[in-house]
Amino acid sequence: MDSFIATNIVTTTLEIHLFGGLHIALNGTPVSGFISAKSPALLAYLAYKQQPCLRDELAALLWGEMPEADAKNNLRQVLSNLRKLVRAHLLITRSNAALNMAAPFFLDTAEFEQCALNCADPEELETAVTLYRGDFMAGLPLRDAPRFEEWMLAQRARYREIAMHAWHHLTEHYLRRRAYGRAIDSAKRLLELDSWREEAYRQLMHALFYSGQRAAALTCYQNCRRILAEELGVPPSGETALLYERIRAAGQRPRHNLPAPATPFIGREPDLAQIEAWLATEEERLLTIIGLGGAGKTRLALHAARAHTADFLEGVWFVPLASVPVGSSPATAIAAAVGCQLAGTGRLEAQLLDYLDGKEMLLILDNMEHLLSRHNLIFLADLLRRAPGVRLLVTSRERLNLGAERMLKVAGLRHATGGDSPAAQLFIERARRVHPDFDPAGQEATLVRLCRLMNGLPLALELAASWIRALNMAGIAAEIERGLGFLAADWPDLPERQRSLPAVFEYSWQLLSPQEQDAYAQLSVFRSGFTAEAARETADIPLRLLTGLADKSLLRWDSDGRYRCHPLLHRFANAKLAATPDLLAAAKQAHARYYGRFARELSPAIFGGQVADALARARPELDNLRLAWETAVTNRETAVLNDLADPFMQIFDLSGLYREALVMAQQAIAALDDHTDLAQADKALALGRAYGLSAAFRFRLGAFEPAMRDGEAALRLIAPFCPHVAYGHTLAYLGAAAYGLGNCPQAVAFWQKALSAYREANSTWGECAAQTNLAEAMLTLENTVAAKQYAAAAHALARQMDNVELTAVSLQILSITAMQENDLAQAAVLGEEAVALHRQIGNQAHEANGLANLARIAAAQEAHDRALTYMQESVTTLRRLGNRLYLDYQLINLSRLALAAGEMALAETAVREALSRLPADGDSRATLAALLALAQVRQAQERWRDALRLAAFVDSRTAAPPETRAAAIACQEAAAHHLPDEEVTAVTDEAAGMDMTAVLSVSTTILSTSYRTSPEMNENS
Repeated sequence: MDSFIATNIVTTTLEIHLFGGLHIALNGTPVSGFISAKSPALLAYLAYKQQPCLRDELAALLWGEMPEADAKNNLRQVLSNLRKLVRAHLLITRSNAALNMAAPFFLDTAEFEQCALNCADPEELETAVTLYRGDFMAGLPLRDAPRFEEWMLAQRARYREIAMHAWHHLTEHYLRRRAYGRAIDSAKRLLELDSWREEAYRQLMHALFYSGQRAAALTCYQNCRRILAEELGVPPSGETALLYERIRAAGQRPRHNLPAPATPFIGREPDLAQIEAWLATEEERLLTIIGLGGAGKTRLALHAARAHTADFLEGVWFVPLASVPVGSSPATAIAAAVGCQLAGTGRLEAQLLDYLDGKEMLLILDNMEHLLSRHNLIFLADLLRRAPGVRLLVTSRERLNLGAERMLKVAGLRHATGGDSPAAQLFIERARRVHPDFDPAGQEATLVRLCRLMNGLPLALELAASWIRALNMAGIAAEIERGLGFLAADWPDLPERQRSLPAVFEYSWQLLSPQEQDAYAQLSVFRSGFTAEAARETADIPLRLLTGLADKSLLRWDSDGRYRCHPLLHRFANAKLAATPDLLAAAKQAHARYYGRFARELSPAIFGGQVADALARARPELDNLRLAWETAVTNRETAVLNDLADPFMQIFDLSGLYREALVMAQQAIAALDDHTDLAQADKALALGRAYGLSAAFRFRLGAFEPAMRDGEAALRLIAPFCPHVAYGHTLAYLGAAAYGLGNCPQAVAFWQKALSAYREANSTWGECAAQTNLAEAMLTLENTVAAKQYAAAAHALARQMDNVELTAVSLQILSITAMQENDLAQAAVLGEEAVALHRQIGNQAHEANGLANLARIAAAQEAHDRALTYMQESVTTLRRLGNRLYLDYQLINLSRLALAAGEMALAETAVREALSRLPADGDSRATLAALLALAQVRQAQERWRDALRLAAFVDSRTAAPPETRAAAIACQEAAAHHLPDEEVTAVTDEAAGMDMTAVLSVSTTILSTSYRTSPEMNENS
């Protein structure tokens, strides 16, 4: 058996082009030296076959008219010739010849066939028609080879048919994409291949007409008729003749009835792109633009359609339906718009369908929402079926719910990007119509607030802008917040129902059934959206009803699984609910109880191992949780308050919402105090928890003495009901307040009691949290061993619970102990892991503390720039949160780090802010640390007397921790070195006799002359 073995790697590419002749090249260079025309013909045949061919068959194919011996001899000579020219690309044996498929080669027919048959890909079709340069092997001079010629002619006909198929589909693609110039070129190319092809004439007539060349389209038909008569003796088909008549008639009537715009169209680029994509898709013929009243649906549809009036043979027609009575058919309005003369009173819809059959139109059915009866929807479905050339662009506040429908939901204009957003542009443009000198420069924040207030709703923006003649933007915003009735204008060119926003919303309201009205009103009790479960549990509203309201554009279902309502529409519905006091009270009570259960069911996750997941569920519900608390406080529903209190402590703490949580706690105290039967556990616990929350968040905000008082009140209320987890919480709050007041031993005592209370209440979370508190206290007391023991125990419990937050806290403490043991590498690893976990959970205050810890580690590693960056980020976060305790210390640390980095102005600014925030009475650790930091700044500025006085004062205070006193002594020694002995003695004695009020007054005087403006220091620098 013969076999082919390729022994060499071939680097040349053999190129064979068979369209428009026969062209052979190697690496782009034409091959010459063929002994006869049959030599390249044989190579082409082998390339086409791409498989071994018997030599006897090849001889018969090319020399079939010769004796066998002569034919074989000629074949041997041709193969020898080809071997010399393209040796590496041929495989020849005694019985076979073949193209070497392992060698690189290009064959245009193979590439063409692969591309041309992929009709779904226009790029492939364009590649195919580019390759087709003419007939297959056109003009090849072969003699005495009838079998080869027969094969060649068969392939020529086949490829011509494939090429025409490709041109046809490419022309259709161009027509759909409205690339009419390219469609004209491709249709003409198709007619060059087949001048009798009526389908191509019709394509060319369409392309010419759509491109504005109506006369040329009519001439194209005459050419078609002439050629068919001359060549075939037949007239054009009925379809082609009808197209001619339709094009002829198109010049005798208007192309559209679209009303001219009176104002500029602004924004909506994504929506316009979706309509364009729909128009380019032949298979989809019904698009419904859905949105609430005033969203700009009609304006969007008209603007999109205006660009396509030439793309439909029978035109684009606007059909206003707002005035069609409820229960009527839209057929009469459609007929009037398109010019269909209906006869008599019977079968009007059937007459219209007969008229539309065979037409090519775009119909804009505007304001369809009140005509969605089953009869009318069946009529529209029949229209789509009977008139395949008609497309429907519908605007409605409610979906049609037809199988053929594609929906485009439009909401307000984009408004979150500032003063250049589409919503802002619309407001400005409309405002300048009534006040030409209106200039929003310098008022961008108010403009953004206005746009957000209306959520970008176009009609609301236009109505609001009309008031710029009488009010500024802040005044307009205030009026809108007072009531929706402000958003109104007496514009005669608008329908009555669109002259005010309440009228627009009332129209939608009246289209609802009584059951839908009740449901929608009750749903307005929710804030910031709700889930289907919440709607079902609070108001017994089934999913079917929810989706129905969403279909009517009154709700929006988002990808996060929540239903939301436009804020202005929400206020409208809430007013409807308020008009029925009993329904309002029941809805709010049901809402509060549901979110009480919601919070209670979250507690195991919040105080267990799924805190991140619990927060992810809780944060979207924060507004609803606030309302539930407010309702429970108003109604003194202590059961709900008890459900909410503990989760609130964690949710609001981890979210950094300190001030808000404090206000809520104090509202509960005011409502329950003097109105609570303390003998009832539920009521006493609710009041005690409210005091406890107040203590917790007073501590966070730096009000330590009020925090202590509230904590003590909480303890008295809760103690009778021990063991109880709330008792442990309260002891923890008291310990925090004591710690903030600088009484670390008292803090330790409270936290040790909290640890015992948590254990008695079987709260692993509390036990872990108490040990982290004790670890921090041990750090303050410079007991690194005890701190490490508590932190390690807390870390083990946190890992056991898989609690990310407590794991992060314990890791941070272990990082600090590692730093104190001078293991800076381990400290950095633990600290970075802690910060990453805090970020994962979203606890910004603890993240800020973690960054401060990393700053101290970086400073110890002498990476001063990195340390400063960490600390500045920490201070920025704490300043935003208002976390008083942490911020005071980190400002002092920032001053020290800035000093080390040579950033003198920053060092002074930071200590100035710290001192301005600290109390003027008592020897708090933070105040003494701040005074020491100022002394060190003055030392660096070579203000020796100031540095000595401040450092001596800190050294004289018994409350100063050992490390603070040691630093103060070092600062004194440095300053004393630059001052006379008698001055050192006088300043030191003076400082020892001062009280805190006096020294803070001195520090204020010192800071009144800043480093940057000091002539002495400027000279030194």
